[in-house]
This record gives sequence, structure tokens and C-alpha cells, in this order.
Amino acid sequence: MLLAKHFGTHSYPSVRDIADELGYSRSLVHKTLANSKQIAVANAADWRDEKLRPQSSVFAALIAINKADSRHWELWGTTASVSCRRRFLRCDPHVRLVGQAYLRLFYLVWQQPRTPSYPNRRLSWRCQSPYGVTSYPEVICPHCILPYWDRDYLLHLEIDKDPALVSMFDRDGNKALEASFKPSGAVSASVAATGSTHSGGILAAGGLTTKDGAVRQFIARTDAEGHVVELITTKGTFRPRRVCETPDGNLWTLGYDWDSQNSPGADRNILRRFDRKGMVASFISFDSIGNSRESVSQIASGKSYLRCGADRVSLYLGPLALYFEVDVSSGRVSRWNVDMSSVVGSKTDGFAVTDAGGVFVALANAPETGGQRKYGLYELTAPANGTVASLTPVQGFPTSQKAPNGILVRLWGADGNDLVVSTGDNSGLSWVKLLPVDN
Repeated sequence: MLLAKHFGTHSYPSVRDIADELGYSRSLVHKTLANSKQIAVANAADWRDEKLRPQSSVFAALIAINKADSRHWELWGTTASVSCRRRFLRCDPHVRLVGQAYLRLFYLVWQQPRTPSYPNRRLSWRCQSPYGVTSYPEVICPHCILPYWDRDYLLHLEIDKDPALVSMFDRDGNKALEASFKPSGAVSASVAATGSTHSGGILAAGGLTTKDGAVRQFIARTDAEGHVVELITTKGTFRPRRVCETPDGNLWTLGYDWDSQNSPGADRNILRRFDRKGMVASFISFDSIGNSRESVSQIASGKSYLRCGADRVSLYLGPLALYFEVDVSSGRVSRWNVDMSSVVGSKTDGFAVTDAGGVFVALANAPETGGQRKYGLYELTAPANGTVASLTPVQGFPTSQKAPNGILVRLWGADGNDLVVSTGDNSGLSWVKLLPVDN
């Protein structure tokens, strides 16, 4: 179902929205959007109605293509010049096709009520059987470096080929993009964390060595064609280990600065926010989550998660059972201790935040006698006026079996309002729809 959040806001339908609406592969849509960039720059000036002019030049081009049709111009309440019509009717048919998809999505949004969200209301959920199994033999395999899922894509650090190289795969298992994050002035570079941008590019955070021997940490992103368009080097020895992007274009990183313990005046916060000029704010003291060694282990263990939403940034420190939210507009930090008293185990096997704001955690216990394990999927509910977050089981998955066929064994993240999971009977990714259950 198309979410109405795209209408009347500064956000626009994503590659996933277009592909799902028309049934095309995301890689085709992704490439079409990238190829339309030059058209956008050349023709964005043809817009006459300031109220309808989007901030995205790519989006402007796609909608303008549809405005070449007089019926679409009438729908949007304006008229096109003959020269504008002629120019866009000569566009690549694939570009026009995706443009039509955009207009169709906006027309549907116009007629639909906004999808309600209930951040402070207690709901129960049940999940349908997983659907759409996709194999990623290049990156999900024995002895492979575990990839990341962010928004619409699976991202893989190509450490065995080039430590500065990141590959991005779409939902259909196709390689959509590949980018190297080694600057021309660097002797070496390596990526430690990656994610996807809202425009279909790649995010990366890591370290580099300059020709004069200086070591720097960096945060970078590419455009939809894989070209690095922004690379920020950070001062000090802060080591980012998670990275994500909010809709306003800011980059958020989770990391640690081990050397700050010897520098009394150093910034000891673990969560940092960057705009295009550099760091603008930092949050959550290094010392508030334990002693220095424990704090580093929590972040570097791979069991801590960072997710960027429309209005908040979510941070889950699995081994400590701590959950944080940062309000994007105000910078207000909220913290909860997560009640683990009624879960199957304390081992975190994934974390996800859906577009509607639902927060989910996958947990498991240590292997029991005979190799049997218990797995569980839970919704995390953080009360506005409390300090303890609860975990409510999601109905629909069995929780215990020696050979875990059909059992969720990893939660990769969210794809819109669906969850992306792996189950015990396949080595690829599957998708799970969540349905509310009345209490």
C-alpha cells in the first residue's frame, strides 16, 4: 500500500515505491533515475509554478516529462509551452516510463488518507509467512563478510578485493552499484561501515592514510551513479562503526574514540551528526554506557545498531540492552533500559525500524544440549514517560527447534513497513509483512 507520507511533504517516492507500484526491477528504475540527472539539470528551469517545484532536480525532470502530456498538465493545474513539450517527448522512453510511475504514485497518494502511526499506543503484531526469497551468492555465503541491509539495499564491504570498495545489491539480487572510497590523495583507505542514501547512493565510513603518513577517519557518500560526491575527514581519532542518512541529508555515525580517555577536553560522545561542512552535534556520553573498555566493545562487537528515520535516529546497544532515540529537529535524547526478563535469550540477531516507526529486535539464546536453540522476534515499545522499554513477541514464528527450518534466525532490517529476514531453511533474504492484532 502506498504511504501518503509523500504528499504535502519534502519527501518523494523512492526507487522501491516506483518499482513495487509498476512491477519493474529496482535496478532498472535505479539506473533510469541516474541517467535522467542531466535532463533534470537542463530542464528544471521550465518549471513555472514555484509551489510545485521540488527540491530534487531528478524528480523535477521526471514529473516535467509527464507534463508534456496536456492531460497531466491539466491535472497539475498549469500549462506547458510548446518547446517544453517537444523537448521532453524526445526523451528516452525508459525515463518517460519512470516519470509516469511518479505521477501515478502521486495521484494515488492524493486520494489516500495518511497512514496513521501510534508511537505511544501498545499494539501486538503477527507476521505472515516469509515471501520473496532472494539469494545473494556473492555476499551471503560461508566465510563471507556479513553484509548490511539499509533501506532498499544490501551492501557489502569488498575487503577481500579492495578494502575501500563497497558493492550495493537491490532486492532482486542484482548489483546496482559499486563505489571506491579511496581519495586520489590517499595512500590507502578502508571502509568499516556502510549504508544507503535516500537517492540510491552509497554511504561509507572508515579510515585513510595520506601521502605524508597522517591517519584520518572519513565519512562519505556517492550519487546514484556511484561517484563520490562528498567526503568529510574528521578530526581526532573517532572511529565510526555505523552510518546512516536522515531525509534532511545529514549523516549520523555511531563510533568511539579510544584515545579520548587520555584527553580530558576531548569529545567523548559516541553518536555524531554531520552536515556537508562537518560535524554539527554529538550525543550520548562514552561514559554513560559503562567504562571505556566496555563501551568500545559494545560498539565494535557488531551487535549495536543505528537506524535513521524521518524524524528520529534510533540506536540499540544489544549487549547492554539499552535503547536510545534522538529527535532530529530538537536534538533531544531519550534513553530506555530494555526489559529482557521474558525473552528467549539475550543474543541480538538483528534490529529494524519500519517507515511507520515500529521498532523490532530479533533475539536468541545460547545453544542448549543437543544443539537446540530458541529464537524470537519482538517489538520494542519505548514509553514516552518512562525509562524502561518492553519487548512484546511478534506472533507467527515458532521459537524453538533443533533444525530451525522456517524459523527466523536473523533480522536484517526493514524494507518500508516489511521486515527483511533470514530463516533456517534458506541462505538468502526473505520479506515478512506485519499485521496488527487487537489487544
